[in-house]
Amino acid sequence: ANGGGGGGGSSSSKSTATGTVATVISDTDPALTERQLLYISKGLTAWWGVVVLCFAFVAREFKGPVIETINKVGSMFYGVVLGAFLVGILTRHVNQLGMLVGIAAGLVTNGIVWAAAPFVSWMWWNVIGLGMYTVTALSVSALTGHRERLYVLRLHGARAKECVYDFGVLRRQPRRWYVVYASLVAYFFVLIAVCVALTYGMPALVDAARRR
Repeated sequence: ANGGGGGGGSSSSKSTATGTVATVISDTDPALTERQLLYISKGLTAWWGVVVLCFAFVAREFKGPVIETINKVGSMFYGVVLGAFLVGILTRHVNQLGMLVGIAAGLVTNGIVWAAAPFVSWMWWNVIGLGMYTVTALSVSALTGHRERLYVLRLHGARAKECVYDFGVLRRQPRRWYVVYASLVAYFFVLIAVCVALTYGMPALVDAARRR
């Protein structure tokens, strides 16, 4: 599907179209053929290209430094993305519908705050998106039911067999989640240490190299 974008589309529109086809279109209608997915990918590439182009014209009206503009745009999504990760890691009571509605609610709320409440700093959009996503995702999941089915593809010899598991059964199986959490925390501190070492150690190495 990635090759269906054509040479005229930008890499961002191609990658976005590929992600849309892979995660939305294919799951919605698994009966689609490769040729149909190819044409859909071409259309989505053109669509996302128009969206990016329109956004470029809108971005010209932004005032302030470029880095601040980039952070403003990112703040529309960062809180929502963080909420998706936190809710997905810390709780198992969220279904797919709740996540999708939560993402939409967080983005729409940030857009409304951006347009209707200019006195609210863009740095607060992260907190607003996080809070709106969390509340909406948990509420919708509680109303629609969080029992989902997990489809796992297991290989039995030379044949592939699709097995269906109920999350209610999987939850009762013991898991060492503390190992996963500890690994994530350790990875975070390793990243911090690397950043600090690069920030303070690299200039010293450059100065030492120049003195030689």
